[in-house]
Amino acid sequence: MLYAHLLCARVAATNDREPLKTKGGKSVPFRDHATSFTPEQLDVLTTAFYAAMAELSTAGVEISQRDLANRILDRAADGVFDVGELKRAALNGWISSGINEST
Repeated sequence: MLYAHLLCARVAATNDREPLKTKGGKSVPFRDHATSFTPEQLDVLTTAFYAAMAELSTAGVEISQRDLANRILDRAADGVFDVGELKRAALNGWISSGINEST
């Protein structure tokens, strides 16, 4: 059931080209999915998102925040809620080496 809900949410997000919602000037990438995850899971998703964004920024790589969030949601739909694994999935293909394995 969770997978089907996330898949529908991901398709809707893919079709939505609006910028990610913000709170106090900071994007809140998974706000629309709050009912699909526990607060702890949302914290993991958000931590992985900002860790991946920082890595991309450091490497000088640009990717849309929505695409990055969707990569994380794809792994979460598989039941993955490890910050390091979600970050690696988000960065896969964008940064080929040097990904910090500790986060």
